[in-house]
Amino acid sequence: MLEEKNTSYMEKSVEWEEESKKTSALKSQIEVYKRQVRYSRLQLYSINQICLFDSLSLVVVEVQFARLLAFQRICIYRMSLTYTVRGMLYHFCAAVKYGSAMIKINHSGFP
Repeated sequence: MLEEKNTSYMEKSVEWEEESKKTSALKSQIEVYKRQVRYSRLQLYSINQICLFDSLSLVVVEVQFARLLAFQRICIYRMSLTYTVRGMLYHFCAAVKYGSAMIKINHSGFP
């Protein structure tokens, strides 16, 4: 009977040692997994920061392009007004010079 108990304890002891080895192996695998997860999260964070910077850069470029287009439209409109005013001045001066019946000058000197 003592030998049976001894054998039973030995078997349990062997099982516990095997379980302990398995647990140790699992712990080391879990630690490796945790390190990989941390590294992946850091990489993801870095990539997100780069993407955020890129998207902000894209917004800045779009705003600059919109401002450039608006400036271009203003320049074209200004040029158009300049030509219109010059044409009106030319026609007014010609009409005054040649005494056009369409333009009557009042006392202030303006039509």
